[in-house]
Amino acid sequence: MSIILMAVSAALNLKFPLAKTLEDTRKAALCGRYETTAKASLYQTFTFSGGETVTSEASGMENAQPYFVHQGRLFVLADKAVHELTVFGGKLAGVDEWTAKATFARPKKPAKACAPFAGSKAAEAKVEHLLCYLQGVDLQAASKMGDAVVQYESCCKGGDAISCNKQGFMLDLGAGGKRDPATAYALFTKSCDMGYGGGCSNAGDARQRAGKKDEAMKLFKKGCELGFKDACLRELDL
Repeated sequence: MSIILMAVSAALNLKFPLAKTLEDTRKAALCGRYETTAKASLYQTFTFSGGETVTSEASGMENAQPYFVHQGRLFVLADKAVHELTVFGGKLAGVDEWTAKATFARPKKPAKACAPFAGSKAAEAKVEHLLCYLQGVDLQAASKMGDAVVQYESCCKGGDAISCNKQGFMLDLGAGGKRDPATAYALFTKSCDMGYGGGCSNAGDARQRAGKKDEAMKLFKKGCELGFKDACLRELDL
């Protein structure tokens, strides 16, 4: 099963107002490729364009994810983590366990033209969904599992595919006090249909456990095509 942001050691206190967060994200004007030479950093680059960033791992794998900036703090969602960095003087400084002690800077001559966060309706919706989702992560970190399930459910109904997947994951584990594999599978499938590869991967795991290998393979394949690297690995292992 694809575990998304389960290993959160402390609440992030991410109850940021949407309007202020959007304003801060625009002002940060993050644009193009930021690189580090720090070998200890799991992530080697962050490439910003519009409302998403592509993160490049030391292993060479890349994935496009939403991000936002609030009061000089940058948050980037990844497959199994939320990365936190500070924004200063046109550079980024890692403060989480994956990027700690690494400074990311743009080359003097960017290789490709890019667009900073412009505040399109689609980009704003991604920020709103991410803020909603991360409030659920906060509740998990505070061991308020029932409240977290309710938060993810609300975000899912609001159109956030990642929250649909996370709600399903918690119901599958019984983390909110009630284990409901059937509803969990329906939520994984919904998340997958909404375009989140992690939902496809979890739905594939569920089908594999049920002995439905062909169905599982199709779901892992779709998850991989949507850029969720664990689904690619599950497809190869099946």
